[in-house]
Order: sequence, then C-alpha cells, then structure tokens
Amino acid sequence: MSRTAIRSLMVVLVLGLTVPGAPVAVHAAAAKIRVVFVGLNGNTADIYAGDTDGTGLVNLTHDSNVDLNPSVSHDGTKILWTSYRGGNWDIYQMNADGSSQTQLTTDGAPQDWPRFSPDGTKIAYQSSQSGNDDIWVMNADGTGQTNLTNNSAGDLHPAWSPGGTMIAFDTNRDGNREVYTMNADGSGQTNVTTSTYTEEFPSFTADGTHLAYDSNQPPPAATAAVSRPSGSGRPDPGQCFEDPTSDARLWITNLTTRFDVVEWPNASKCAEEPFVSHGIPDEQNVFLGTPGFNNLPPVPQGHGFGGNVDVGGNGPAASSNTQLQMSWSSGMIQYVGYEYRSRSSVDRQSASTSITHCPVRGRTATCQVGTLAPGQRLKLPIRFKAHQLPAGVNRATVTITFRVKSSTPDPQKSNNIRKVRVTIVRH
Repeated sequence: MSRTAIRSLMVVLVLGLTVPGAPVAVHAAAAKIRVVFVGLNGNTADIYAGDTDGTGLVNLTHDSNVDLNPSVSHDGTKILWTSYRGGNWDIYQMNADGSSQTQLTTDGAPQDWPRFSPDGTKIAYQSSQSGNDDIWVMNADGTGQTNLTNNSAGDLHPAWSPGGTMIAFDTNRDGNREVYTMNADGSGQTNVTTSTYTEEFPSFTADGTHLAYDSNQPPPAATAAVSRPSGSGRPDPGQCFEDPTSDARLWITNLTTRFDVVEWPNASKCAEEPFVSHGIPDEQNVFLGTPGFNNLPPVPQGHGFGGNVDVGGNGPAASSNTQLQMSWSSGMIQYVGYEYRSRSSVDRQSASTSITHCPVRGRTATCQVGTLAPGQRLKLPIRFKAHQLPAGVNRATVTITFRVKSSTPDPQKSNNIRKVRVTIVRH
C-alpha cells in the first residue's frame, strides 16, 4: 500500500473539507452526503458517510477489502473512491447512499486519487498503466481514459480548478517534487513552484487565483505579505503523523504573480496536504415560495389574476444567474409580467425595479433574476390573464409550475419548484 493510501486511513472528508482524526459517527441524509470518510472496520477499511451533526453512522461499502481516498462530486450525488476489492487498486463510483457501486478502471495497473470535475462529467486520477505514474482523465462513466501528462517522471495528486479549465498536480520531473498546472486537455504544463524544496498535494482556492500546497521550504521573512485563501485549507496527518519532526508547511501561491507566501506562519511545525473547500462555500440554497397563488379563488374568463412569488438565497454562497421559470399546462391563460422588490436580511435595505416582460417560448416564461446575495429575498408580483372559455365549457383548470434555478450548485433542490392550480369560470 502506498504512503498516500496509508495516510488516507486517518482522514475525514467533509464535502471537500478534510480534517485529521479517527473515524467518527455521522448521519447520512437520504439523497445528499454531507460527510464521507475512511473508517477502520476490523482488519479492513470502508467508506462511511453521514451528516455534520455527528449522528447515524452509515457504512457505504461493506467490503472485505480496503477502500480508501473518497471524494464527492460537486453536487453531492456521487462518491469516488479507490478499492483493492478486485486484487488491484482501482477506482470505483457509487451514489451518495452507497447504491450502484461500479468499477471504473480495469486495466490491472494501480489507480488512485480520483477527483470529479466541477461539472461532474470528467474524473481526473493518477494511474501507472503507462509504466509510471501519470495524470489521467476519463468520462464519469469510466470511458475515454486519456493520459494527460505522459511523462517518464511520477505525476500525482490531480486537483481541478473551480471552473474546470485547469488541473494542478505534483511531479518529480525536475528532480524534486514540484507543483505544476496544465489545461484540462493536458496542454500548457507549467511549473508553478520552481524551487529546490518538496512541494506536493496542490488544491485550488475557491476563486481559482491561488494554489494551496504543502512544502518543506522555510517560511519567508516575517515582513512578507501573507495571502489568505478564499476557501478553507486543512492539514492532514500523513507525513506529520508518520514523522512528527517533519518540517512540512502549508503554502499559497498566486497564479498570476507567482509570489509564494506561507499560509499559516504561526501554525504547528508540521502541516501538510492542504485541501481547499469548494463544496461548502460555493453551495447555496435558493428557495421558492408562492404565497400569492395559494388558495386562489376561481378566475372569471377574460380577467387578470396573480400574486406574490418569493425567491431568495439562503447562502452560504451567492446564487449566480438565478432564473424564475413559469410553465402552464394550457393555452387558457397567458403570462403578463412581473415587478419585484428586493428585501435583504443582510443590509435591511430595499429597492424596487419594474420588469415588464420575460421571454416566452411556447407555454414557458423565463425571467432573469440575476445574482442573489446570501440572505436576499425577492417578492415578485406575477400576473397572468385568463382567456375566454370555449363555447359549451363553463369551467377549466390550468396548472402553473414555478421553478427557480441557479448556476451555483444547490444541495437542496426540493424547495425549488412549486405547482398551483387555477380554475377559470364563466361570469
């Protein structure tokens, strides 16, 4: 078993945020895994899962062989991990509840360190199937396995940038371990650290402008500027656990200026293997309410009707490119428009803007709401008009479906859709 594999036995992963410690009891939600970690189970190790309140321990893999190095897709629905269950270190994938466990690599060479791309369509991993360790990428279903680095040195520990356009990794191709970046297709491989020290385990900050990594390079002078990452870094007990005298430290590099600054100058002597949390800070819970459409009285034909629709963001991240989409089941009504008033629980200020039209295609109107700050609430007065009923028809029912969407991952989509029924009657 590799040193990387051994150290994973002591790591807890919280949707991208890892902290050292022994296995702890956690709770698994029905659809979304909030915590995954490797736990010792007798003489083997399994992948466990749960929520962050420390209750309801769930063993997801239940396998007699060793399962290690779990990672979670950005939307929280899939888990990748490395297992020896087939007599070789291979990469597996399962749903967040442990179902549909599928082997993705089968070529017989050791595979490890799988990481989903931010959009969940690709997986970066390290593999020695070419004779030495390289960074590979494959589709989420295991097809299209491609060697990106194709170098005679050892390339390890891939990490995606938040936008999915770059991959960082560490390599010994220059005689010592250095942190490199490359484009997602393998082009543009560039040495970022360029030092004579050991740098490894890179992780992008949430805004993509800096790389966190560990290094045994001595700290800079006390007068040097210190850059704080926009996500949360963490130490791992790996080399520090095996050798408490190690001088590994956590560093941050600005990818534009290449200025190296130590991340925690006052941290303990040994700290390593940073992982910047993207899952939690970059998630948000956008929600939808339809108080103005609940219990609408029958609408006379030819008359207008409507009510308030509430859209908001619970955070912790901003809800980018937010859309309100409205679809109706019958041509008996037509969309008129809306205006909104912003109510923020953050600044307690309000502003109003009138929007007279949202693009309509068929029986669907899509309104661009924009970016919602954490805690921001929009109250949208939505208006429709009922058409004349056909001859001989005295009553008709139309279903209106309201949906709210955002380009920021949402861990709780159940509150993003509402359906209301409207009854149209003759005078």
